[in-house]
Amino acid sequence: MHAYLIVGNNIEEEIDKLTKSLGVTIIEQDLHKIAEVREFKQFARLTFTNKTAILSKNIDLATVEAQNALLKILEEPQENLYFILTASSLKNLLPTIVSRCSVIESYAPQKTSNKDNVLAKTFFNSSKCQKLLVTSKISSREDAVELLEKLIVGGHTLMIKNISFAKNLEAAQLCLSNIKKNGNVQIQLTNLVVKLAH
Repeated sequence: MHAYLIVGNNIEEEIDKLTKSLGVTIIEQDLHKIAEVREFKQFARLTFTNKTAILSKNIDLATVEAQNALLKILEEPQENLYFILTASSLKNLLPTIVSRCSVIESYAPQKTSNKDNVLAKTFFNSSKCQKLLVTSKISSREDAVELLEKLIVGGHTLMIKNISFAKNLEAAQLCLSNIKKNGNVQIQLTNLVVKLAH
């Protein structure tokens, strides 16, 4: 197998293990856009005398067009060229990409802090108007990602007590995914508030 897909939240540890077991030199490459994959095709045609692995993180954020173009490269591997792809989940990946890879799942237990639990409880139990007041103050993508990750981690405690709360966590996860894919921060956060059950 020349392509490996590491899925989960414990990515770095698995990359280290895989690199050592394969005995490869790592070259990190973004393959999220069709233009990046097309440009990379020229490089992939070279002959490699040493074992080399192309590392592309968060491949689940790649466009469908980029994934389709990458598929052609994965189908015709060079002898000393390997691929290590990472993703937080398989949800946004083409099944054909997954089928060309040896999938390694690696999840580390997520630690929840009492602050995250209180933040999630306060946010999810507030009115839509109060939620909009919180989200309207967020302008940067980094701040939005930080808030959503805290809400999701802290919200798991609420879900244990009330399974119907899972829909709120799914909405927050979708919002996080869309923001990471360069969706408009304010539009995505407003859509989340509208979708949340009070």
